[in-house]
Amino acid sequence: MKTLPLLLILLLFAGCRSAEDAFKDGQQAEMTGNTKLAVRYYLETLRFKPDMFQAKERLAVVGQKEVDNGVSLSRNLINSGRGHEGLTQLSATENLFKQINFHAPSVRLPAEFSQLKQQGQSLARSDLFQQAQNAENNGEWDKSLSLLTEIERYSPSSDERLRILNDRVRINDKAYSQHMANADRLYKEGNYDASLDALGFAERYADNLEEEKKLTSKRSNFKTGIIITEATALKESLNKKRYLEAEKRLLELDKLQEHFEKSQLDAVRVLKTKLYNTWASDVFKSGKYRESWHLASNTLKFDSSNKEALDLQNKAIQLGTVRFALLPVISNNNAVPFVKLLDTDFNNGPARNMPPFTALVSDFDMRDAFRAFRINPQHITREQALAVAKRTRAPFVIFRELTTFRIEERFVSSRNVAIQKIDNTQSAMEIKKGVINLNSRLLVTIVDAKSGHRVFSKEGDISSKLEFEQGFLPDQPNKFKLTNEQKTLLSPPGQQDIQTLEAESAKAATDFFLKIVFPEMENLIP
Repeated sequence: MKTLPLLLILLLFAGCRSAEDAFKDGQQAEMTGNTKLAVRYYLETLRFKPDMFQAKERLAVVGQKEVDNGVSLSRNLINSGRGHEGLTQLSATENLFKQINFHAPSVRLPAEFSQLKQQGQSLARSDLFQQAQNAENNGEWDKSLSLLTEIERYSPSSDERLRILNDRVRINDKAYSQHMANADRLYKEGNYDASLDALGFAERYADNLEEEKKLTSKRSNFKTGIIITEATALKESLNKKRYLEAEKRLLELDKLQEHFEKSQLDAVRVLKTKLYNTWASDVFKSGKYRESWHLASNTLKFDSSNKEALDLQNKAIQLGTVRFALLPVISNNNAVPFVKLLDTDFNNGPARNMPPFTALVSDFDMRDAFRAFRINPQHITREQALAVAKRTRAPFVIFRELTTFRIEERFVSSRNVAIQKIDNTQSAMEIKKGVINLNSRLLVTIVDAKSGHRVFSKEGDISSKLEFEQGFLPDQPNKFKLTNEQKTLLSPPGQQDIQTLEAESAKAATDFFLKIVFPEMENLIP
């Protein structure tokens, strides 16, 4: 049999351990001179059997030795100037003494214990005072103040408490002065965000009414000065038409929002309104109506009822809207219903929500132009389309042509399923899987009506596909007991399925306009 590992044996028999077992372990440890281990075993014994006289007797002997050893070690540490370590050892010894003394009252702390503790505390205080001084000399204000706070744990004398108070006042004054000077420097450098943060740091060290008053005044002056500086810079930028530079400066002010009060935030909004209104007006005068409209929109973000911006937007739309003459070209008679479906989808969607400055020539104006030139809109030449556009005063013509419209149906696989006949014999029905493809492509061309030159042309695939299953019987249907599902399979795809395919393709055509054509129309607007 293999020997069980020691850990497993201990686990198996841990529940069976008794006071006698612990006492024997204590005796064994005491015999080998390990008083620390002996104390632990005797305390364990008394947890099992609190009234065991022999354990109390031996605990008193080894316990006194261990307490004396602890105090001796503390004395050596303190005498060597290691006050913190000596106090830590004294604290551990005192905790052990309390556990031992509960069972063995004869055990006593040495008479020098209190004196050693006071001596250790004195050393610890001296060490912390020195560390605090070093941190102060290095400008580590928070660390120095924290060390002064730690001294309170070691029972300082009244003179030392007064020293702590004076040191705190001196450190706070130094830190306050440093951060205030730093704030002034950053402000002069134009680093406004950092300068206001520096005032926030200074506030942590303001420990009297005079300093708090000075801090409040400087913060107010800084904020007012920032607004005045930016207003002056904005005026100069506007005079020189350096709009992007001015916008960048004002956007930098947004970083200071947490520091500003409501009146100052309102002042920033006024500056931004002034910038975008001036910018939009200047761009409008140069004929860039769409850009001026967007700049006026920025004004309205800060002042939604700004009359100047609203008037400018209305004028920009009136003067800058570009109309497009949309002409569907039909070259396949079979596709006429589908082309009408494209018109319906387009007119009920994108055409109703054209972007600003983009508009289609109205149906009334288009019909008027067709009548004037006696044109059949389903058979229109390039020259006729340009004439129609000029008649409607549209600068651009959009040709929308269905270049491919073809419906293909084919079976791609088949399988047989068992079916029951009326005479209860079995037969099989062939089920074929088929595909209907509506192959269609749309070509969109934008032509400059004045020059007749093509400015944009793009063809897109708007095909759609329908998969279906169809059943084929070897004989007449009335000779079989067909389930409802089997009966459904006997019906081939019909006109309704074709209409579904056309609806999907029409939607794809609308998406093609939205994603491909509309952005190109927008690019043609100044």
